[in-house]
Amino acid sequence: IIGKGLQFDFQVVFPEQYTDAKIISDKKWIRQVYFNLISNAIKFTIKGFIAVWTIIWGNMIEVKI
Repeated sequence: IIGKGLQFDFQVVFPEQYTDAKIISDKKWIRQVYFNLISNAIKFTIKGFIAVWTIIWGNMIEVKI
């Protein structure tokens, strides 16, 4: 990101009704998904910024890039 001059923003959001939510998953799988999504965002973004928002909805995760 530094070499391309891109800015990066990463946020995790828990809506108030889900503040006690617990995600049970394979850490390697989650890491690989984020790695692939962010790698593609870097590859295809020429200038500007990349924002990664993760929203926890109870037992579901929504990722926006």
